[in-house]
Amino acid sequence: MKHLLLFISVFVFLLATSGCSKDSEGTVTEKQDGAAVPENKSGVQKRAPRKVRIQKIAPGDITGKIFFNAVIEAERDVTVTSKTTGEIIEMNYDIGSFVKKGVTVAVIEYDLQRTSLDQAELNLKQAELTFALKEKVFQRDRKLFENKAITAEQFDASENGYQSSELSLNQAKTSLQNATVNYNNCFIKAPFDGIVVERPVQQGQYVSIGTAIARIVDTANLQVVVGMSPDDLLIYKRYKNKDVGIILPNDQVVPGTVKGVADAPDRKTSLYSMKILFKSVKDENDKYIVFPGMQLKVAIDSKVHKNAFLTSRNNMRLLGNRYIVYIIKEGKAVEKEVEIVSDIGKERVVRFSDGYSEPSELIISGLEALSDGREVEVLEEK
Repeated sequence: MKHLLLFISVFVFLLATSGCSKDSEGTVTEKQDGAAVPENKSGVQKRAPRKVRIQKIAPGDITGKIFFNAVIEAERDVTVTSKTTGEIIEMNYDIGSFVKKGVTVAVIEYDLQRTSLDQAELNLKQAELTFALKEKVFQRDRKLFENKAITAEQFDASENGYQSSELSLNQAKTSLQNATVNYNNCFIKAPFDGIVVERPVQQGQYVSIGTAIARIVDTANLQVVVGMSPDDLLIYKRYKNKDVGIILPNDQVVPGTVKGVADAPDRKTSLYSMKILFKSVKDENDKYIVFPGMQLKVAIDSKVHKNAFLTSRNNMRLLGNRYIVYIIKEGKAVEKEVEIVSDIGKERVVRFSDGYSEPSELIISGLEALSDGREVEVLEEK
């Protein structure tokens, strides 16, 4: 009986100790699913490093921006009109067509103008021949008169004939110029490269002087007009040597040139108008992708923020009334309080509240699971 009780006691002891073991330092580790999970010396399970992505930052001078919404306008927007009367016999371009400077947009009947031009050219040739003959006679008679070979009356008649032929020649030249203008007026030409946006007349229509033929918009040279408050105007004047950025609808930024700022505010809005010129943008097929009527933003440089850096709004956490970020030091996340000093597009201009200015690795992923002192592992960028 004693042997049986001893056997049962040993069996129970073995069952009680079979789920535990000791490491080399005497720390007990529990087995989960047959695998040992290490514990630290205090008996608390150690967490694996948090895998994160980073943005390398180097605090320095960041130029702030003032942003304005604006609508694109064409720098040149012209309606070409008829300068003569008659029937339109050709309309060479439709709405949406691109035209080059000097091409013929429309043709008005020109038979009468062509006949007048031909006659004016003929009259000029005749006047030139007559003038040449009268000039030759006049030069001869002047010498004869100086040698007293002809009378004064004869010389006066020769001089009058010369002067009359000269007057006829000048009149013929003027007539030819007028006939040429009248003929050319039958051909309506594009004043610059652009797009036909309106065409209010049709082929076969009778038009008179001043009738609108086509509206052409320059799509290469564009402009925007923004309204500036008095405070914004003061900032612009202080930093007016800085660049003006045009932020296109596709977020591409192109340079702009300030053409002028109004001296007085608008009576209705109390804003000062600023006109900014910029060049349009083409795609890989050499086609313009920015047109009048599109909306964009204008960025004007303002004050310089010292010891700051740019980062996305998503890379910060709001704790109470404090914004914090995490940087990496010795493989661990370090919590740092920051202050937002400005916005530039989708990014924020930020500086460390304690004046920290060392180049750092800013953690930009997994912020919700981070805490001060948490070990991290930086993921390699693919």
